[in-house]
Amino acid sequence: MLRKEKGELLESNMGGSNVEQLSREFGAIRSLRPGLKKACAHTILSIPHRDNEHKKGAYHEHLDNDQYGEVAHRWLEEMGYFDSQYVIARHHDTDHEHIHIIANRIKLDGSVVPDSYDYLRSQVVIRQLEQEFGLEPTPCSSEKVANAVRAKGIEATVTDKKALTQRQIHHESGNPTVKEQLQKKIDEASRDKPTMTQLIGRLQRQGVKVHPTFSTRGLFREAIAFEIDGVKIAGNKLGAAYSFPGLQKKRGVRYERDRDMPAIKKAADGELIPSLRRRKKPQLELD
Repeated sequence: MLRKEKGELLESNMGGSNVEQLSREFGAIRSLRPGLKKACAHTILSIPHRDNEHKKGAYHEHLDNDQYGEVAHRWLEEMGYFDSQYVIARHHDTDHEHIHIIANRIKLDGSVVPDSYDYLRSQVVIRQLEQEFGLEPTPCSSEKVANAVRAKGIEATVTDKKALTQRQIHHESGNPTVKEQLQKKIDEASRDKPTMTQLIGRLQRQGVKVHPTFSTRGLFREAIAFEIDGVKIAGNKLGAAYSFPGLQKKRGVRYERDRDMPAIKKAADGELIPSLRRRKKPQLELD
């Protein structure tokens, strides 16, 4: 989150100030629970973007950095992360104001923050924050969540869409889902069995961000995700042909570690891959 060009570190309760230092600190506490599969929680809190009718392109709602920091603190406390390491980052790379919260599920005393039904619990917390900060309320995903919100003395409505995931969301214009858009762009970019470097570059030039996954020790996990319009979906969630191994087996993308790793690392850091020009074949001179 911090390596992105428009990523801004708002706050952290750790001593480190860069990615490497913070990762080492997270790793030290993570070692208390080596058998725990999911050690970190990552959530995004955003304000829906809607053009201000009086000023085109302006947000109809806005929070400053101090307010976002307060929102993040309240969310962490209500969700049980009051004694955990955390990093709060704000991004300015989309049309939606948003912050990222990365928190260690392993507390400093070695206990673990439960994540059961965390999505449902988080909705209740967010409805409270919307009211306190005077923000436009968002419909709840179910009547059960709405009832929990009403128990807090807050009016709540339920979305008329049945538990839509990011992959299922259709734009109001009737365009294909984000999942379908990504599948189409990847299919087009891999039509001639390119190298992994070429594929990443082509997707970037189509407005698709590519997110390779690395371990805390900097090892490439041969996993990849794709993002468009602020929606990020793991390759294996798009389908078997869009995971990192699937791109090679089913789409014919050619991967050689030594050749393609520089591009993969650049993509992970949010850097653009330059266009690779094809070498012109020498023309034969005829007598």
